[in-house]
Amino acid sequence: MKSCISWVVFCLLAFVGIAKAADVTLAWDPSVSTTVTGYTVHYGPVSGLSDDYEYKVDAGDVTQFTVKGLPPGLWYFAVKAYDEVGNQSPFSNEVNTTLLGAPGLDRPHTPISAPIPPGQLKKL
Repeated sequence: MKSCISWVVFCLLAFVGIAKAADVTLAWDPSVSTTVTGYTVHYGPVSGLSDDYEYKVDAGDVTQFTVKGLPPGLWYFAVKAYDEVGNQSPFSNEVNTTLLGAPGLDRPHTPISAPIPPGQLKKL
């Protein structure tokens, strides 16, 4: 793994609608490395920093991505940067949110975190 790929720091915004499934929009600061060509979003119902997450999606060369249709429950998220030959950064800071699925919920879920300084996770 190349050390030139920096950690990706991101914030989590979760929105829960009336339906039981929810969408989670993640946003992160771009890598300072000029060799980064994209990002993968890793997520699952169990923390994955020590191993890996249950799900992974290639977000491409963007710094915001929405994971759609998640069922209610606790979800964990982290991002990795990658370069054109497949080298990956370590995981970013992990964030999590609990998605509510009660029918009739008529207000958006409050964002659980603000932009995160490197090495620090802050919950509101």
